[in-house]
Order: sequence, then C-alpha cells, then structure tokens
Amino acid sequence: MTRSNVKISHFQVASLLAVSTIFTFTSRLPDMADHSMGRFISLLICTVILSALYTPLMLSARKESAGFVAVNNSFFKWFFGSILIIRLLFTVVLTMLQLEFRITCTAMSYISPVFYTAFVFLAVLYGSMKGLQATARVAPLVLVAYVFLIVAVSISAWDKVDVIRIYSPFSVGTDSIVKNAVMDVIRNDELFFFAVLAGYVRGNGNRGQGYKSILYYLPFVTLVGLWLNFLYNAVLGRFINSTACQMYTVSSFSSFNLLERMDGLFISTAIFAGILKITLSFVCIRAILLHLLPKERAAKCTSAVLLGVIGVLVFFLYEKYDWLLNYWLGVALAASLVIIALILPICRGKSNEQSNEKTVNS
Repeated sequence: MTRSNVKISHFQVASLLAVSTIFTFTSRLPDMADHSMGRFISLLICTVILSALYTPLMLSARKESAGFVAVNNSFFKWFFGSILIIRLLFTVVLTMLQLEFRITCTAMSYISPVFYTAFVFLAVLYGSMKGLQATARVAPLVLVAYVFLIVAVSISAWDKVDVIRIYSPFSVGTDSIVKNAVMDVIRNDELFFFAVLAGYVRGNGNRGQGYKSILYYLPFVTLVGLWLNFLYNAVLGRFINSTACQMYTVSSFSSFNLLERMDGLFISTAIFAGILKITLSFVCIRAILLHLLPKERAAKCTSAVLLGVIGVLVFFLYEKYDWLLNYWLGVALAASLVIIALILPICRGKSNEQSNEKTVNS
C-alpha cells in the first residue's frame, strides 16, 4: 500500500494535535506547573512564535507531497529522521510521566506504576498495530470528551468565579512571562507530529490539505488555554500554585453534587488522551522507520524501541523530574524545534510515490 492510499482529513489531524495540547494543559508535571495571569501574555507570545514556526511547514503542506516523508535525499532522511525519533521518544517518556502524576494525584494513587505502565503500553501496542487511520478516527471522540469536561466544569463552577481573585499579569515579572512563553514553544510536541502527518493528509484530488489542520488547531488550543487559565485564577486565586491538578480542584467547587464525584471522568479522559498521544508518537516513529528502512526491519526496530521505552520508564524514570529542568536538554529541544520547523521544509525533495513511499498502515 502506498502513502497515497492513506487518507486522513485535516480535521482529524487538528483533533490529534488539539488533544495532545489539551492533555498537557490539564496534566502538567509539578515542576512545569506555573499558573498565573501572566500566562495570558505567555500563551499569546507562544502562539505568535508557533505561528511563525508552523508557517514553513504549512506552506510545504500545500504541495502535493509534504513533511518528512517527502524528503528523499539519503543524508537528510537520516538526519531529520533521527532528530524526529529522538524527540518523539522524549514525548513518550514525558507523556507517561504526566499520566503517572495525574493518576497518583487523584483517586488512583494506590495503583502500582508497573501495572498501569504495562496497561498503557499494551493499549499503545494495539493502537500502533492498527495504524494511522484508526488512531486518527479516535481523536475527534477524545476531543469531544475534553470539550464536554471543560464546558461542564466551567458551567458548574461559574458561581464561584470572582475576578477580584485575579492578580496583575505582571505580578510574576516580565522575565518569567517571556521564559514561560519560550518553554511552552520548546515543549510543543505537536509540531513534530505535524512534520510527519502532513504528508498523509489529502483533500480533493492529490493536493495536500495538511496546512488547514494548523488553521483549526492553533486558534482553538490558544482559546482553550486562555479560558482554562482564567477559570483557574478566578476560582482558586492565590491558592492556584498549591494544587496539583487545577481542573480537578476547580470541579470540587461545583454547585452540582454529580460533578463533585467526577473522578472517573477526569481520570478516564486523561488516560485516553495520554494513550492516544503515546500511540501517535509510535505511529509517527513507525512512519519514519518505514521511510528509512525496509518494512521487516522497520517493524522490528519499532518493537525494540517500544520495549526499550517501557524498560526505561519502569526501572528508573519514575519519581525523577529534575532532568526536565536541565539547561542543555532545553537547548537540545529548542534546536530540534528550529531544525524541523525551518530547515526540513527547505530540504524536501520531489517524491516518487510509486517506488519510494511506504505507509504506517502497511
């Protein structure tokens, strides 16, 4: 099956990216939880920077072939492919840590990390085997669940909103606002997903339509981020940084008894979204390996990578968050972002769909 036979809509891609970002908004790690009204400005700055970074990829996506799978030069294939795989593995580890933190700070803290790590990766293995199209079909359903959850919590806790609890955006300092914006940009995993997925989006005929997904995704998640930040601050006030899961805490202020016992909905939505994000990471890794290696070797390498990540997580990454704040890790993440966003679109080649292209659904 050639890549031209893989068809996912730009709305499905936008849903995948939106679920990934909202999962991060609602499941932040302890040392990533910096909520204040200054994040209004941080999110707007982040959106402007991301718009500039996405633009070259969007312009490339308007072509008949786009993204990483359109790079045919052997050196550049391995160069960009290696960067993408390493960055996607970082995404897998970080997402699992976010899931672990979300589970342990809510009603399921008694569950063994080994158990839910095994459960998550069994689900990821099954999802990865189903391929890109099956993964893309699930994304809108998870997005609807997130939208329902946000709307339900917002309506039920609205009588607890008081703007007097909102402090000046500059109370955290200008340097902190800029730093948070830059960190949000650096941690934007969705750009790497889009770099791979853009080549699999089709519109009418053979014209690429991948760029439309960013036109949907970026404004939507910006509005969601701004709204959640307003809700957190207007309800929790100065106690916002003392809570591990802000939305979970805001729901406990609900006027409806039903929403005060929404543990299952919160946890299940987060687990579904986390599994979807990890599955998407491995689907993209598989797509990259299929572009670099013969089909049989690519499948073996994908399985080896999956088992390796499970081993790393189970044995020594739990309870270790300090490495996320490492300066050189931040530099490496920023460099990978710039390379994929600005240099990859320049190096894309003229594709040969009949002989060179393979698919994640092979």
